[in-house]
Amino acid sequence: MKNTETIKPWYKKFWVWLLIFSCWYVLFDTSTSIWEKLIICACIVLLIMGNIDSTSKKHLNNAKAVIKTDDTVLSQDKPKADKIITNSNTNTQQSEKQKSKDGFRNKIREKIEQKRVEKEKKAEELKIQQEKAEEARRHNIAIWQTEDLTQYACKVNGLILRKNEFCYLSVDEDITWSEDRVRSRRTNYGGPTATIHIAKGLNYRLGSVSARTEKYSEVTPIFNGALYLTNKRIFLVNNEGTKTLVLSGIVSITPYSDGIELFRQSGKRILLTGFSDATKFNIYLQRILNDDFISTYDE
Repeated sequence: MKNTETIKPWYKKFWVWLLIFSCWYVLFDTSTSIWEKLIICACIVLLIMGNIDSTSKKHLNNAKAVIKTDDTVLSQDKPKADKIITNSNTNTQQSEKQKSKDGFRNKIREKIEQKRVEKEKKAEELKIQQEKAEEARRHNIAIWQTEDLTQYACKVNGLILRKNEFCYLSVDEDITWSEDRVRSRRTNYGGPTATIHIAKGLNYRLGSVSARTEKYSEVTPIFNGALYLTNKRIFLVNNEGTKTLVLSGIVSITPYSDGIELFRQSGKRILLTGFSDATKFNIYLQRILNDDFISTYDE
């Protein structure tokens, strides 16, 4: 920025004081009239006011020049400043966007990690529960195989038992009694054939046609109801009646997790199904068939 010229006030100028001194001398001179004196005073006032206005205008012009110079400098520096501000804003926006993306990704990773941890935790809890259930089941099986069955011997209301016959186990589930049933199916067989036309409306067919019957076996549900196991029989009871199986006629058994397969000396194979867990019934039946009622289990 250029330095501006210093302007002195009007009252500090030499010619002003010279003019004032000359006018003062004329005013006090007795040879001049009153009108001349008034005109001289008016001229002095106008000269002083004009000088004041010119001084003010110079100050104003100098101030405008300074402002214009500053504006020019600012206008020259403004693009750089705007560019710096724009770059700064762009960098800030990009940084904020990157932070937002990173935050979103971190949240997704945290959720995935949280779900994985929860899944592993649930799997671990389920595994522990299964291990506890299996351990409890093994413990119960050990008890069922060795406990004293005579403590459960009782009579059942509404069920007519024989002398010295007692119920040792009752199953309230809907157990299905099924047996093998033999079914027949008729099939026709035709060999190579030929047709000979003899007369109008009469044809003769050569070849042979034979019919035969195929037999097959299928498991058919016979009865269902609540099950009672005694030391002599197996009962299935419902509102319509009772189905019984004498234990002395059983020659072998095949236990399953949800039922049992019974083979008799005579008659058809019997399937008892519908148990949620047939382990206890199978163990008790095996022990009763082996006449094993006394406890050998130590607490």
